[in-house]
Amino acid sequence: NPRSALLYSKTLGECLSDCLLLQVEGAVSRAYSRWLQDLPSLPEYKAALQREREKWEKVQEQHVQQQVSLALREAEERLRSSEEEQGGAGGDQRVEELQEEVHRWRQLEEDLKTEVEEVAHLQSQVDDLQSQLDREREVKAALLKAELLAARASWNREKQQEISSLQAYQEEQLKRAQKDVRKEANGEAERQRKELLLQKEAELQQALRDREEDWKRQEDRRGKEERRQGREEERDVVLQELKAGLKEVQSVLLRGGAHKENGGEVEGRRRASGSVRELLMVTCNDLLLKAVAQAKKEWKKISEERLGRVLKETQERHEKELNQIHSSTAQKTEEGGCGKQCAETVSELQKKSRDLQRHLEKACRQLQVTVKDHKASMQCLKDEHEVALRKEKEDNLQKLEELKSSAAKESSGGSDMEQSLHAGLEEMREQYMKAVEKIRGDMLRYLKESKERAAEMIRVEVLRERQDTARKMRRYYLTCLQELLEDGGQATGYAAYTCQISTGAQGVIWD
Repeated sequence: NPRSALLYSKTLGECLSDCLLLQVEGAVSRAYSRWLQDLPSLPEYKAALQREREKWEKVQEQHVQQQVSLALREAEERLRSSEEEQGGAGGDQRVEELQEEVHRWRQLEEDLKTEVEEVAHLQSQVDDLQSQLDREREVKAALLKAELLAARASWNREKQQEISSLQAYQEEQLKRAQKDVRKEANGEAERQRKELLLQKEAELQQALRDREEDWKRQEDRRGKEERRQGREEERDVVLQELKAGLKEVQSVLLRGGAHKENGGEVEGRRRASGSVRELLMVTCNDLLLKAVAQAKKEWKKISEERLGRVLKETQERHEKELNQIHSSTAQKTEEGGCGKQCAETVSELQKKSRDLQRHLEKACRQLQVTVKDHKASMQCLKDEHEVALRKEKEDNLQKLEELKSSAAKESSGGSDMEQSLHAGLEEMREQYMKAVEKIRGDMLRYLKESKERAAEMIRVEVLRERQDTARKMRRYYLTCLQELLEDGGQATGYAAYTCQISTGAQGVIWD
């Protein structure tokens, strides 16, 4: 069922979007913690730390020198003050003590210098250990990156398998829906054809019954009138025949062989009357055949023009929509800046769009074949209808001939019978032209309805293909976003890029 398939794809898309949001949040938190861990290994951080260490060493050295100079200055001041106070004999001893104290201070200064050198040596050892630690961290980071790449490759394979299975399921559902639609359309066309055939047959039968009843009533009235006139003229005819017979007998008696000439004239009159009858029949048949041929030619021309125009408009609309989809896809890919992987994704989408276009063209060709088959079936029905009309016309003409012969036997009023025959033929011709015009109008209306149904089917197919393309593009955009977030976790600007990709996917869906 297409509705259940659409609901399933919608729920699956919502689940994928929720999973993607959770993965994005986890990726951002992992990137922040990795940034804090990798901060000491950055060259800028190391350079800043080295500068601060050198500044601290300089400050400490200056501080030690200041303390030593201050101690020496205090010792010299105490020495001077003691010399001034003591003076005399005890001055030499005090001087020696002060010199020893100065010597001790200088020794202390040298010890401090050696300690500073030892501190510098220890600092160099600390730097070596720090470099070894950095190298070990880099090795661990490389191993961790390799493991992440392997895990990402396995995840990509699993997702690709899921996408391929989902695509296969969607294609199967699409084929099944197309088959159901085609079957339903064929059933509807067959049902309408049968209904139209039954309706036309019923209308023709009703028209023939009505016409036969009218004809019977007219013939009854005409027969009564003719019988009345025949009875009145019968005496005159008998008298004229008797007079003519007497004249012929008299002429035979007077001239030999004249009877044969009169007999030839009578046969000539009969042949002349027969030729007039045949001329009327031929004229009526020619008029009917010309009317049928003209109606058939006009119907065929109009149906072919309308069908070609509908197919051309449908093809142009389909190409225009595909061009819009291609342009929107190209614009979104240029604005997204996905890089090499997005370019590959766009090429895959274009390939799928071309496949969908070929599939739609194949459906259009199948629809054209169905329309041709439908035209052939309608032509067969029309031929059968024409054959039935021709048979009815022949039956009516035969009935007219029978009525004419019976009327000729009953009376000799040839002029009145010819006028009635002409009037009957004109009425038959008008009735036949009305039936042909009605059949033509019904055929044109049926072709118009068939064209509208075909256009609606094509419109539904195009809308379904556009929705499938939009869903596939959205899935590929989400996949690109996830891969970019996992690959570029150390870079900045994730929020802006996420908004840009989400906006692009929503624009494609709304388009």
